[in-house]
Amino acid sequence: MMRERAAWKLLGIEPCADERAVKRAYAAKLKEIDPDTDIQGFTQLREALQIARYDARYRKERDEHPERFVYEDEDYDEADEQDAVEIGDLGDAMFLQEPPDLSALNVSAHGNALDGDNVRVAQDLGQDPASMAPPGDGLDAAFGAPSQPDPIDEHFGALSQAVNKTPFVSKHDRQAREAVAAILADPRMEGIEFAENIEDWLANVLVDTIPKSDGAIEVADAHFGWRAELARATPRWRISGVAQRADDVACVNALADPDHRWHEAYDALQSGAPEDYSFGERSRLQPLVVELIYSLRQHNPGIEAQLLPGRVDSWMELGHVGMAPELVQSEGISWFGLILLALFATQIVRTAIIWVGGV
Repeated sequence: MMRERAAWKLLGIEPCADERAVKRAYAAKLKEIDPDTDIQGFTQLREALQIARYDARYRKERDEHPERFVYEDEDYDEADEQDAVEIGDLGDAMFLQEPPDLSALNVSAHGNALDGDNVRVAQDLGQDPASMAPPGDGLDAAFGAPSQPDPIDEHFGALSQAVNKTPFVSKHDRQAREAVAAILADPRMEGIEFAENIEDWLANVLVDTIPKSDGAIEVADAHFGWRAELARATPRWRISGVAQRADDVACVNALADPDHRWHEAYDALQSGAPEDYSFGERSRLQPLVVELIYSLRQHNPGIEAQLLPGRVDSWMELGHVGMAPELVQSEGISWFGLILLALFATQIVRTAIIWVGGV
């Protein structure tokens, strides 16, 4: 089994008491491997996640309640590293030393450390050593490490895999949506601290994988109400990026409605330049396209960023310089034209009079 030092090294972070940092490191490392082809690497990464989470819980409990611990598990020093042996393909070390005398210790657990319940290691000098459980199993139970992998971790992995697929197709979008829905359906989401941890983790993963994560963001936004952050004077900085994207997704969905005022304008920006449209279509769409662009620049700049810049510019230039010669409507006859018309009419009358007189 992998030791704590090897787990932290594989995740690429220093040992700490922050379980959220462990999950973020796991998510970052997961992007570097393909679980479909590197099964061993994925298995080792999952094992490192579990061990580091357990160790982070232990460190947090020890830091917050040192009085509950009769002894503290000292870190290995440099002398211990000299006795290290290489394990697996990781190149990490398993340190060999004499096990401590645990005969005077009774490891007893009260709840789960992650849930904030009491955890203690008590000393019982009258305990029969032969009746003790193995040290590893006892510590796992004491500090709340799961005896089986947490089911929610499978959904974390499924989400990370889906939004990192290339090419990204509709199947992966569906998988990402389903993974987020499964995470949010966990009964522990009723707990405030657990829900906050999940929200932070989702926000970090989803904002880093835009636009592949758009569908998953839509599902998460329906649960957390991220878009409401944009109305705050001081939105949460971890959430602001994914909240803006959630608003962009909602805007795109609204523009996809054929009954929306700017539906045809948005479709024109996606499918063609002004010269691709007839005289009538261009004169009708141009003001709507300009209105839409100005609105996007004010509220949803991320949507404009996904459009072709040259196409946007051509529609906007059309609005600035006019509708082009064939689209300029007449504003009436000028005064010079009226004079010419009057002279022409006078000449016709004179000609008519002369002709009648001659007859």
